[in-house]
Amino acid sequence: MLTATPETDHQAIVPDPNGKRLKILVVDDDPFTLQIIQKRLAKEHYPVLTATNGVEALAQVERECPDLVLSDWMMPELDGAELCSRLKQQYGSRIYFIMLTARDKNEDKVGVLDLGADEYLVKPIDGQELMARLRAAERLMRLQSQLRQSNDELTAANGRINKELRAISHIQRSLLPQSLPDVAGYRFAAHYQPSTECSGDFYDIMPLPDGRIGITIGDVSGHGAPAMVAMALVRMLLHLEAPATSKPSDLLFKINNLMCEHLPTGQFVTMFYGLLDPATGVLHYSSAGHNRPLCLDRAGGDYFLSGCEGYPIKLVGRDLPYSDHLITLARGQTLLLYTDGVIEAFNPDDAQFEEEGLRSSAVEAIELPPAPMIQHIMSSLNKFRREHEFDDDLSLLVIARD
Repeated sequence: MLTATPETDHQAIVPDPNGKRLKILVVDDDPFTLQIIQKRLAKEHYPVLTATNGVEALAQVERECPDLVLSDWMMPELDGAELCSRLKQQYGSRIYFIMLTARDKNEDKVGVLDLGADEYLVKPIDGQELMARLRAAERLMRLQSQLRQSNDELTAANGRINKELRAISHIQRSLLPQSLPDVAGYRFAAHYQPSTECSGDFYDIMPLPDGRIGITIGDVSGHGAPAMVAMALVRMLLHLEAPATSKPSDLLFKINNLMCEHLPTGQFVTMFYGLLDPATGVLHYSSAGHNRPLCLDRAGGDYFLSGCEGYPIKLVGRDLPYSDHLITLARGQTLLLYTDGVIEAFNPDDAQFEEEGLRSSAVEAIELPPAPMIQHIMSSLNKFRREHEFDDDLSLLVIARD
């Protein structure tokens, strides 16, 4: 039953600023209590629905979608506890549930809340307390509605961002070689695996006007769209400058100065660039701080290239000198280029794959063609890291001379 209390202006429920009041469903098997509560709520301009048991209440909820249910605990057919459980399971926080109970022991109150009720009131119900609880419910539900709206907006924004990132990723993949050149006496293969939608890794094999082949692999610091934009800029400069540049060191010098001039962010780039003469197997190369390529021989033996300690592009400044080095890729030898996402991959024990892991897996696959060799290396890497996620982009590029 609802007890009488003096009415004062400041106790009246303030109307919702949007003009919408909570729609309340009152559930009680006592007709007198039901009538008293209904009248009090109607006086405060609440839309009110009624039901005499839990079964009727479920039907009302399905038809009318109330915002709040004010329900007695002990009722025939379906009691308040089961009604609360079903509504919370189906609607969650979208329906606020206040349990009415004559039980005023602390364990009973705790039990009410453990059932999933948002609030409880002990009978006989004090009118002022009921209005105060409704005001609190109204504030809470308004905040929940705003939070849901914000979450919906955030979800929509994330959807737009993800769509844009997928488009950027598609553009980036189109910047990488769609096919590798067909050069007599040589076989090529590559593997590219970004850690996010966009990557800072890049590689290329470019036939040049003088008959040589430009071979490059690089890694922009960072991840995501900024790394992809820097990668696209480096690739553009590479294709513009490489055909007219005869020495690898000169090309890195030019690209470093141009990147310092045109890339305003703090990103830097490690990069290996080589010029291969297909007729002789002579490879002139220069490195801007990139990982040392691995040279393997099917007759046995392997070594990492020296001279790869140059300054990363745009890390230090302009007009930096780069050095040239030379090897001859003999018949039966393979050159393996890679980014640091390969050797710096972790396993759950916090150990890294390292150069030795790469070298060991490559030696095991030396008799395989380039593409199956990459598959074997990736299989070894995945076995090593187990379920640990990749923290960085990774790329592999293999050049084998028959």
